[in-house]
Amino acid sequence: MEAPMLLLLLLLLLPLLAVGGGVVQNLTLLALALPLACLLFNHVWLKPQRVRWKLQKQGIRGPQPSVLYGNVPEIQRIQAAAKKAENGGVLVAHDYTSNLFPYLEQWRKEYECIFNKYRTIPEWLRRGYLAFFKEI
Repeated sequence: MEAPMLLLLLLLLLPLLAVGGGVVQNLTLLALALPLACLLFNHVWLKPQRVRWKLQKQGIRGPQPSVLYGNVPEIQRIQAAAKKAENGGVLVAHDYTSNLFPYLEQWRKEYECIFNKYRTIPEWLRRGYLAFFKEI
């Protein structure tokens, strides 16, 4: 985690040192830029990593996000694969969310056991409801 912070600070310091001017001006700019860089780094990198680490510590894993793009590349990849899988025919389904958001369907299949752990309704009660609705 320290390497991205050092790289970010180096990128911020290089333009400040390259600008011609007095040492006092450079130090003033540095004094203003350093706290802003630290805040930006904290909000963009450290907070999401802390949350992810806490979730992984509890056994909850998920798709690995990118710092700049989040899960957008994975979403685009899953949507492209879903379009290739279509037969070209019109699929009539009452569950339109799986057609509109195929990545949610895939993530649900991959991580469903995690979500079942944390639901508020006990498993035996959910099974009872399913059996009840099947009888109807």
